[in-house]
Amino acid sequence: MPSPPEPPTACCPLSLPSQGGCARFPNLCERLKAELRPLVAAHLPLNITIAADPTTYNWRAAAHVSRSGVCPVVTKAQYDEVGPDRCNDVFREW
Repeated sequence: MPSPPEPPTACCPLSLPSQGGCARFPNLCERLKAELRPLVAAHLPLNITIAADPTTYNWRAAAHVSRSGVCPVVTKAQYDEVGPDRCNDVFREW
């Protein structure tokens, strides 16, 4: 029986932001580092960060992007009028 292949090794610095409710698990950063360090070349940094409020981080980031004008926006009124097709039209081009 052939031996299993070697796991892939990261070839560039790895920076992993952890967000969401699961980011509040005790010792999450340490556990992730222990699991991922063997997969990242020894000379490369491995950074794992947890947002100050991981539960709302994604929502706040999306709200910031929507106010910045970088991406298109569909208002609730537009969605209520046309439905999901409005989102398809707007985001297809983005």
